[in-house]
Amino acid sequence: MKNIEYICKWCLGVSFALITLYVIKICIFSDYIAEFIAAKALPLSIVLVAISILFFSIGYENRA
Repeated sequence: MKNIEYICKWCLGVSFALITLYVIKICIFSDYIAEFIAAKALPLSIVLVAISILFFSIGYENRA
């Protein structure tokens, strides 16, 4: 079970890094449109936070 948790947390970190790079790419290489960034990045960030809370709660449950 620890290997699965490690793989999931690693994938979550990679996903967060890719989303961050995507937002930076939008800001630097295209016209800065705040509505576009909010429409693309905010839902992805909310999903990442929800997934990370889920994985941390699973890890905490297994310790108890």
